[in-house]
Amino acid sequence: MDYYSNLSGTFDSTPTLFEIISSNELQDLLSPSLRYVLIYYTHRYPHLLLKFTNRFDELNLLLRGLIEYRFLKKWNSTFTEKFYGLKRQNSNGIKLSFDPGQRLTKKQIYASWIELMLAPYLKEKLDVLHEYLYPQALMSRIKNDSWQNWLRLKFIKLYPIVKAAVKLVNLVLQLLYLSGDVKSPSLIMWLLKINYSRFNSLDYERAESGSDSGKLSSPSHRIRPVTLNESLYNFTARSSTTLRRSLMMAGNSIFPAMIFSLKIMEWWNSSDFAKLLQNDQNLMGLKLAPPMLNTEYRTTEKECPLCKKELTNPSIIETGYVFCHSCIFPYLQEHGKCPITEKHLHGCKWNESSKNWDVLGVRKLIL
Repeated sequence: MDYYSNLSGTFDSTPTLFEIISSNELQDLLSPSLRYVLIYYTHRYPHLLLKFTNRFDELNLLLRGLIEYRFLKKWNSTFTEKFYGLKRQNSNGIKLSFDPGQRLTKKQIYASWIELMLAPYLKEKLDVLHEYLYPQALMSRIKNDSWQNWLRLKFIKLYPIVKAAVKLVNLVLQLLYLSGDVKSPSLIMWLLKINYSRFNSLDYERAESGSDSGKLSSPSHRIRPVTLNESLYNFTARSSTTLRRSLMMAGNSIFPAMIFSLKIMEWWNSSDFAKLLQNDQNLMGLKLAPPMLNTEYRTTEKECPLCKKELTNPSIIETGYVFCHSCIFPYLQEHGKCPITEKHLHGCKWNESSKNWDVLGVRKLIL
């Protein structure tokens, strides 16, 4: 992701809109992925994790907020922006020939943190509040008889308009950014005079020198040898710096991979196939019986046991028998078992709402 940072020579340091969108999409996956993992294990250990699950939004705001603030302060970028090699810079600063990117001010760092962490937290709470109040307003349960109800009615009316207006402005700014007319792809960044840029070698050198600024060094002209305490201090400082760099490098690679793994786990646990495996532990070891041709139900290989006619659109079920698809599918929906052996099929599950069997595992054949 830091390919451009290692190039020698001049290149366009302005990232494309697609890089920024990719970074924002990865950023949006962090909180839902962490919430999903917490909920998944809460079902197994409710007495230990239920309190944390109920306070996930606040805990996420606190813990991730500290991490993102550290990245904003050190790198002028968020965790995912750092992964993509992107940084934020102050567009009001004077550009120098040896440093094309300008460091963010404290005000811009705090405002970026509010945009990144506090604004989504408040938006989620306001969305929940609007979903709670809107049905009550439709049923006329909220009347304009007090200033509190007046504020509720105004909130119900204006909140969707404000959300739509912000989305529209951000869309216009993104289109202008795509065309090169503006350098800020969002409303908040445009108001704060913040632009996007790519990392360069000077950013890494500045971060490295800042991390090692407290390291004890001995003057070149000193005569007396280094004491034991100074040696231990230097060894500890070098070890901690190496460990910190290793953790940062591992985090930049492992954490996005964990997000991808979490989305795979989320799909697996929400898919019908996973539910089928959970309900039927022996499904993977099920051996299909070969078709029994010499029975009263089948006189020829091309005859359907149900309609006694030539097979059309042949389909095989778990017990190994072949039927016309138009014959076996309605039969399984009604009975949920093999018409020959009368054994219940793993792929048939009773649906209480439709009062029929949901049919899976019927495979088409080419004879």
